[in-house]
Amino acid sequence: MPVRDEIAYSTPGQARRLEARFDAPAKFAREYAQNLSRGGVFIETDEVFELRDLVVVELVLQYRDEAIRLDGEVVHARPKGLAGAPGGVAVHLLDPPSELRARLGPLVDESLSGADDDLPEERSVPRTPARVQARVTGTEGSVRTLDLSTHGALLEAGADAPAVGDSVEISLQHPLTGEERMIEGTVVRHHAPDGELRGVGVRFETNVVEQPGVERFVEQVQAAAHAQGLGGIRGSIDPLGLASLLQMFGASATQGTLRVVRGELEGQIGFDAGVLRFVRLGEIAGPKALARLVGWRDGSFEFHAHLEPNASEDPPAPLDGAIFEAVHQLDELARVELPSVIAQSPLRLDRARLEAEPGPLEKVEEAVVDLVAAGFPLRRVLDVIPVGDVEIHAALRALLERGVLVSTARSESS
Repeated sequence: MPVRDEIAYSTPGQARRLEARFDAPAKFAREYAQNLSRGGVFIETDEVFELRDLVVVELVLQYRDEAIRLDGEVVHARPKGLAGAPGGVAVHLLDPPSELRARLGPLVDESLSGADDDLPEERSVPRTPARVQARVTGTEGSVRTLDLSTHGALLEAGADAPAVGDSVEISLQHPLTGEERMIEGTVVRHHAPDGELRGVGVRFETNVVEQPGVERFVEQVQAAAHAQGLGGIRGSIDPLGLASLLQMFGASATQGTLRVVRGELEGQIGFDAGVLRFVRLGEIAGPKALARLVGWRDGSFEFHAHLEPNASEDPPAPLDGAIFEAVHQLDELARVELPSVIAQSPLRLDRARLEAEPGPLEKVEEAVVDLVAAGFPLRRVLDVIPVGDVEIHAALRALLERGVLVSTARSESS
């Protein structure tokens, strides 16, 4: 929960001070459970701060006439008036969360004896949502963690995800400093909630976690990731639609990252100075990913007025033009998209019809045929071929009409 501050300044050359006042035990207990124990705090303020500014956060417990000073750094600055929200800063507290809990926890425990509110009882955070960059040995490129603890992590699953039981080494990257640590682990599960592999659960080896510095490093990564998530603008996609949301944030913020979630799917859109920098939806990137995201009619969003750290960029494009093209692609897709009864049914290749084709297939048609022959379901066909969904659906329709591809839905109805 955001805390209203009273800004004061220390002597020149020293860190600026942010003050958070708590006039009741329950308010401090809630802030402790939600944020302070995890290594961060968001404080509303109209003052201007830059990312990585060092600050001193003073927690003033008015009900017990006590103040606690904590060192921190600014990791997110929300401009005043963004989407109608007050301005403020998210601060990453520099002490590890375990030390913060040891220092602040007793104060909360004492305060609870006089609080009647229904307060969170959780005092530790063994596993928390944390989206940070990581590299896994034996796989290409980098992935992100979905959640993280000092004992393991859930990682995004790529096409070359390791098998359950495999030993792996994970290079975990601190989201602020860029420091990396290599941690050995074992794959203990695959996360496939809708039948498609979306995550890989890794257990860190105990002897590695117990090594000096490793557990502390993971704690610091957790805390930095949590702090970066504070102060975001959150809401539902459906009142405005994603295209309108993106235009609104693009007009009111110099730069930003829009994260959107629908079920198990998650997408990210980053822009800077009116230029689209990256779009990601699982393995899909660029205009194809943006068109799909703009087509979402439900789900939730979270916006932060900074670019996602370490995100790989796409070729730059004007933001407004990219949104217009995505909407145009959706209109075109409505003309050629396969009926849902066919799209949800397996496709098979009629080799006799393929051999009877009078000439060579178009390039996209050839790619579709190869993937269907290899047993790929339609959703993977759409993801793997590196062209827009409009072109792929048009090729699918043409191949179905010529009988080169056969839908089981049509076979059963005939």
